[in-house]
Amino acid sequence: MAVARIVAVFFLSCVALLALVLNIAIVRGDRRRLAVAARWTRKWGEWACGALGIEVVTHGPQPPAGSLLVSNHVSYLDIISMSSATGCFFTPKAELRTWPLVGMLSA
Repeated sequence: MAVARIVAVFFLSCVALLALVLNIAIVRGDRRRLAVAARWTRKWGEWACGALGIEVVTHGPQPPAGSLLVSNHVSYLDIISMSSATGCFFTPKAELRTWPLVGMLSA
């Protein structure tokens, strides 16, 4: 069962990545492009949480668009859960640039 969930998250991540690439190629206008990308990022987080059996509960109002969220997350599940709760983008730490393959994607 755990392997099936991991495969599902990987598949959904590939779909979301393809959607983001198509978004960059098709949608015109920076604001519209960011809005579409934020919706896809949130949808990916919802799919991934569903595939992993994670229920995300939020309290309080959502931050307005353009807000800066700061988190000292402790696992990669934090990224998935935060993505499902808000359409947000993440910036990688500088250390990731030295990792094989991941470094190319984070540059």
